[in-house]
Amino acid sequence: MSTITAAGYYQQAVSDGAGEPAFTRHDWVCDVRSAGDKVKIGRLAAGNRLDVANCELIANGSQAAMNVDVCVDVDANTLFNDVALTAATFARSASTAYQLGETLGVDYEKDRDIYLLINSGAATAPAGGKLTLKLAQYPVPKSS
Repeated sequence: MSTITAAGYYQQAVSDGAGEPAFTRHDWVCDVRSAGDKVKIGRLAAGNRLDVANCELIANGSQAAMNVDVCVDVDANTLFNDVALTAATFARSASTAYQLGETLGVDYEKDRDIYLLINSGAATAPAGGKLTLKLAQYPVPKSS
């Protein structure tokens, strides 16, 4: 089990207005991965809450067949659960993990990693294969 960092991990923007969401797109150009591998793809910024209703996982239609989770900080915090992607097929999945947004709450001290957990597949990496996480998050001011 290995962990890599996708180039999209570093494309972080946050909103400066409380309650105003920031939308970012984080790309992973697919490569060969084994079951249990993790691909760090984005971050939930310190002082921000997930806007789960506006998060999406997009497969560009050139990816290998694979099955993935999208997790925040630890495997148990699943934003997308068991997404089955068919080889060479465009797919757009919306998250329904609304409870996770509440459970995670806001951490004012540190950013939290968001990563793809490869459950199966990804044994081949066709040219041009890419997964994109559309991440939506918004700042929450500390209460006095």
